[in-house]
Amino acid sequence: AEALESYAAARRTLSRELGIDPGPQLRRLHERILRNDPSLAAPGRPPETEDAHAPEPGPAPELDAPAERPASLPADLADFTGRTTQIQRLTGWLSEHTEEPVVVSVSGVGGVGKTALAVHAAHAVRAGYPDGQLYIDLLGTGEHPLPPSVVLVEFLRALGVPDSSVPEGEGERSALFRSLLSGRRVLIVLDNARDARQVRPLLPGTA
Repeated sequence: AEALESYAAARRTLSRELGIDPGPQLRRLHERILRNDPSLAAPGRPPETEDAHAPEPGPAPELDAPAERPASLPADLADFTGRTTQIQRLTGWLSEHTEEPVVVSVSGVGGVGKTALAVHAAHAVRAGYPDGQLYIDLLGTGEHPLPPSVVLVEFLRALGVPDSSVPEGEGERSALFRSLLSGRRVLIVLDNARDARQVRPLLPGTA
């Protein structure tokens, strides 16, 4: 029981101060405790004598983080033609701005090929985003658009976060998502967005 309480306290601290969840090693230990793994009952070290000196603490271990490289872009159209000017502008923006994130919006009436254009441009620049490419249809033009909290679950899974470690609230999920994106080059295609409110929690936190 004390071990489970310690795990819960560590998870709260990591989520509150760093926006991340415990790494794989700690999660595996947590699972072993829940399974009552017999190997955890092995004898520990004998108690230290009163005059023994505790060793100097070593450097803090680095926190583990998922290292998945998602590649969820739909297939490109083999016979994509036209839209030369728009393609050049899109690929230029997405290729030249390498020091900070860039947000590009593609708008137009229904049925003109916005998705095909965005996906084609994404494939053209994917080599510049070696840490992965994420795609999702937000269903913003229908009656039931996807809530950002649901989208964040899908993105966190794609980035290697197990279901058991996905936070409950939208704010915590968004914070974890931003932490995982920090320092990485990831291309995100949000198709059929309804409005800024639906998109904002899905954006990186860097300037």
